[in-house]
Amino acid sequence: MYDFKTNLNDNRLAEEAAHGLDGVIDKTDPKHSKHLYGLVVQYEDIDAGGIVYHSTYLNFAERARSALLRASKFDVQYWLAEENQGFVITHIETDYLSPAKLHNRLIVETSCLQLGGASALLQQNINSYDGGHIFARVMVKAAWVDIELGPRKFPEPLQMVLRSFQPK
Repeated sequence: MYDFKTNLNDNRLAEEAAHGLDGVIDKTDPKHSKHLYGLVVQYEDIDAGGIVYHSTYLNFAERARSALLRASKFDVQYWLAEENQGFVITHIETDYLSPAKLHNRLIVETSCLQLGGASALLQQNINSYDGGHIFARVMVKAAWVDIELGPRKFPEPLQMVLRSFQPK
């Protein structure tokens, strides 16, 4: 019997596998940085009709928001574990413009449209990989809270991250 155990001791294969997992920060437009997160529609993402199930777009958007924070070096785990603070979604609105299908390559493009002291409005477009088509647009209002005490002002490092994704 063949042992399929992968040798990751030199870390090269692990690095190749992990390359791009957090997406990229697109700074090509000096007026507006965006976070770009790539994914491929998998079999688990589609319904019996062969198109992406409507709630799956919300999963794609959530993964992209998490990746944006990692790519920006904001340590969410620290804030949750040590400060007892984190994000809550207070409102979400999705426009389904056309269906994505199995094996479509997608890019979730995230920008911050509004930034308040304790809340932010993010826009996430779920686009075709080549950028020629928008499948869905997700508008997300997120608030920063202390888990026990309620709304809190965004910590300065997080304000800097979100500000960097606002149009200038």
